[in-house]
Amino acid sequence: RGATVGTGLAENELTPLLEIARAKTEARGQRLIWYTPTQYCNFDPMSLDLGVKGCTAALYNMCVEPDGGVIPCQSYYHQLGNLLTDEWDAIWNHELAVRLRERKGLPEKCSGCLLLAECGGGCPLQFKEIYHSVEPAENLPARSR
Repeated sequence: RGATVGTGLAENELTPLLEIARAKTEARGQRLIWYTPTQYCNFDPMSLDLGVKGCTAALYNMCVEPDGGVIPCQSYYHQLGNLLTDEWDAIWNHELAVRLRERKGLPEKCSGCLLLAECGGGCPLQFKEIYHSVEPAENLPARSR
């Protein structure tokens, strides 16, 4: 994980690097496709014509692991249930899945933001990692938010 080894990039550092990446891919007749959800106040993919990018975890993106475990996305390693043993409704309606779809636990700065509908608050793992908590952000003590 970049955050733990100091190699991760802050969202506000992405613009010049993505401009270079896009120029290099276009020079080779390719197209840069960007999937990562970000907080638009830090990096707005629309400003680089990369399209609207928001978190799709547990909305229209879930992953099934080899043992049947279902996780909200390829990066969120919190099992919602098991496709081999659990009913789909139980997995779909798992508390974490509902929180992710309803954008619960976003930072206060997102409240009332004009870009929230597109941005969705960025990647929810960002909040989980920042506070070193396995709980969704809304359960954190007030002093940690």
